[in-house]
Amino acid sequence: MIDTASIWDKCLNDLRYNVKDNVFTMWLRPLSAHQEAQTLIILAPNDYFVTYIKKNHLQDIQQLVAKHSQGSIEEVIVRVDNADRDTDDSSQTQSGSLFAEDKPSPTPTDHKFESIHHNNAKADIDANMRHAELADSADAKSLSYLNPDFTFETFVTGKSNNLAYKACYELGKRQSKNRHNPLFIYGPSGLGKTHLMHSVAHRYLKNNQSFYYFTSEKFINQLVYSLRNNKIEDFKKKIKKVDLLIVDDIHVLAGKTKSSNEFLTLFADFTSGDKQLILASDRHPSQMTEFDERFRSRFSWGLTVAVDPPEIDTRVQILQKKAASYGMTLPKECALFIAQNVVSNVRRLEGALNQVFANANLTGAQITLEMVQYALKDIVAMRVQAVNMDNIRKVVAEYYDVTVKDILGRKRTRSIARPRQIAMALSRELTSDSFPEIGQSFGGRDHTTVMHACDKVNELRGADPAFDKDYKTLALMLQAG
Repeated sequence: MIDTASIWDKCLNDLRYNVKDNVFTMWLRPLSAHQEAQTLIILAPNDYFVTYIKKNHLQDIQQLVAKHSQGSIEEVIVRVDNADRDTDDSSQTQSGSLFAEDKPSPTPTDHKFESIHHNNAKADIDANMRHAELADSADAKSLSYLNPDFTFETFVTGKSNNLAYKACYELGKRQSKNRHNPLFIYGPSGLGKTHLMHSVAHRYLKNNQSFYYFTSEKFINQLVYSLRNNKIEDFKKKIKKVDLLIVDDIHVLAGKTKSSNEFLTLFADFTSGDKQLILASDRHPSQMTEFDERFRSRFSWGLTVAVDPPEIDTRVQILQKKAASYGMTLPKECALFIAQNVVSNVRRLEGALNQVFANANLTGAQITLEMVQYALKDIVAMRVQAVNMDNIRKVVAEYYDVTVKDILGRKRTRSIARPRQIAMALSRELTSDSFPEIGQSFGGRDHTTVMHACDKVNELRGADPAFDKDYKTLALMLQAG
């Protein structure tokens, strides 16, 4: 018998080192857990806790539970700690018959709605409010919910996600002739896969087309319930009525033979005719070795697109666009500082921004680079970047939009020579390296070149306040680690 208490204690110990102390104390320590069959039930004090944990920590918890239970616990559910709660209430526990009397997203033929004409983001929000009202009713418990903020208009594109964005945008066009079926989106968590899928669903609503959006947990619950209660044909019949089927985190079907086989029949229906299938996973189909070749080949039938960690320019754009949506102003140097220190995950990038705004609201402080540095000192401490010449060149190059190769090279145009001089001056100020050592590190230059660079930078700092601000900003960025 698995010792659930021991597993949960180990998970909490790991989480303690992954989050800030105040987050752990406030949100994670009050949780408790018990096991039901192959499911770990995490009990939270109230619905607000449930929402917060699902949004911010559930994926990490699932990974830790799988690790410490050695895979024997297959599912993690978060719900309110209430002994009198009806455990079949799927709107709270997400277990049992979520499809008891479910209906897909509304179309004029499915429901007696007024004709929906969506022309802007407000219309999307109104549609979701109607969705929410239906989802709370007795005859439509699990109507697919769309995040009103997850639209194409709010998605920031860059080299890391441009192909995925274009593929999804094309799917959202009415009567598009360039459909790829299935569309398989893959990449690590927190990079925008769900945002893109919700964006497509919003466009389907605008076109008066129906859809189902399933999280992995919800989809498997539906399949398991239907199989156990001999309702699998009813389940598939309901799904086949819609125009678009979206299944997030499809990799969790691995190892669940019956559920996987039933999914293959749905796959066939949604990859033929006018229907569309979108799947998402944390890795490329070829790397999903838990599945047999039947699945891997089918997942690759259409178009497979990656969503990679955003490059620094995209991270800065994300931060500034998010700040604008809050009605806040985020100076470029502050956005660049955050982007330098939160690299791989958009969700954490936005979390860092929220932390800055919370600090500003609580203290009444103006958002400056010094204030941001203080607000994110714990995040920066975790990153721990040593101040060395390699790092100095990298930071200066990104700040001035040149390459490290340019800085080390021989070009003397001002757009390259000036960043090179600044990098040399910062190396002299922030490291213990001598003039000759710095010169050698900058492409084998003479020590007199480094001395001239330092003199020139000091001269410009005294004569040009904007130049002096840039220099101080770079120094703060480098010393933050």
